[in-house]
Amino acid sequence: MPFADMGMDVDFPEDDYGRVRSKLVSEPEDVDRLAFFDPSKASECPRFTKCFTEALEETSRILPEDLEICGLTWGPISTAGYIMGVEDMLMATMMGNEEMVSKLVAKCADFVADQQMTQCSHGATVMWMADPTSSCDIISPEMFPEFSAPALKKTISKVKKASGEHAFLHICGNTRPIIPMIADTGADCLSFDHAVPVREAKKLAGKKIALMGNIDPVRFIMMGTPEMVVPECYRIIKEGAADGGFILAPGCECPISAPDMNVIAMGRAGRNYWRDL
Repeated sequence: MPFADMGMDVDFPEDDYGRVRSKLVSEPEDVDRLAFFDPSKASECPRFTKCFTEALEETSRILPEDLEICGLTWGPISTAGYIMGVEDMLMATMMGNEEMVSKLVAKCADFVADQQMTQCSHGATVMWMADPTSSCDIISPEMFPEFSAPALKKTISKVKKASGEHAFLHICGNTRPIIPMIADTGADCLSFDHAVPVREAKKLAGKKIALMGNIDPVRFIMMGTPEMVVPECYRIIKEGAADGGFILAPGCECPISAPDMNVIAMGRAGRNYWRDL
């Protein structure tokens, strides 16, 4: 949604996720000229206001006070990837334009923080930051502390100081080499992919950060049955929850076509596990 409000070409299929079709940055000068909307001003961002600000207000009105309400943004380097194009951004780091990329990601960190603070002021009690471009499947473990971690720390620190709300961070795919660094970003919880075994993630994270995951959303939630989902959930809980600091969840976003009954089975498994021991 933020990219449409920035004037970018975004497709919104009825049966699939949105796709960004244009770019705003291709040269270093474009980063200097790049202007973001103010998320607190509805006139500057009607889509963001409708899909986040107003939706959070309505959700806050409907749900009981003891339930957490999750806001949502992309992470800084993922936001930069949409604005510049991930391939072009990575190519720039190999062609001597590292400073351009760092500057863009830092600028995006402030924009992401502004989105999050606006959502917190309208009802979000937890901020969920999806940052797929930080994955070791896209950038190297050596690039994470150079281009991503500083921006994540900046965003999380800024929002926590302003709102006091918890920060959840999701990074797709292989995060093994960077989990210890993720634990130092200030995030309260890491949502990790099924590509990383639960026991390994727990060992790498230590006690610095809670973990959330990691049911395979395609194999089990989209393609499976409740009879497949429940034992898989129980296996994951057994591995992850023994000493606390663990939340059962899909390892990544559930496909739109995932059957409701499988999502419900996952939720019930989380509630029933301790009863069925």
